[in-house]
Amino acid sequence: MTPPRRLAWLLRAIGLLDLLAFLALAASPAQIARLHAQLGMGTFPEAVITVYLARTASMLYGFCGLLLLFLSTDVERYRPVIRFLALAGLIASALLLWIDVRTGMPWWWSVLESTACASLWGAVCWCVFRYRHDKT
Repeated sequence: MTPPRRLAWLLRAIGLLDLLAFLALAASPAQIARLHAQLGMGTFPEAVITVYLARTASMLYGFCGLLLLFLSTDVERYRPVIRFLALAGLIASALLLWIDVRTGMPWWWSVLESTACASLWGAVCWCVFRYRHDKT
């Protein structure tokens, strides 16, 4: 598989993963609270703002997935944007770890989230910087 095709497929995989966040938009507050408890995070705060933030974050993840699917349609044309997002994603993985630790997220969540983010965006970085301008 050529580097541009590898990059396109990687973006599609991440994009499809991010699209799963749209499922939370249909979840009831009770379902969100139940999942929160099942993850071992205690009782979900019963406030309008917490449900709003959960749904808004899910919506943003879903739209990021749509953007990645769009960018995967022409990786040569959108390479500068993909390169920017890949570097921003690496920075975001470090910030996620910092946020998780500061807010007291479970250790397994912090490790899984930051490692997955760094691994996926690291792979995108590797792909996008590897093939440069060649179309082989």
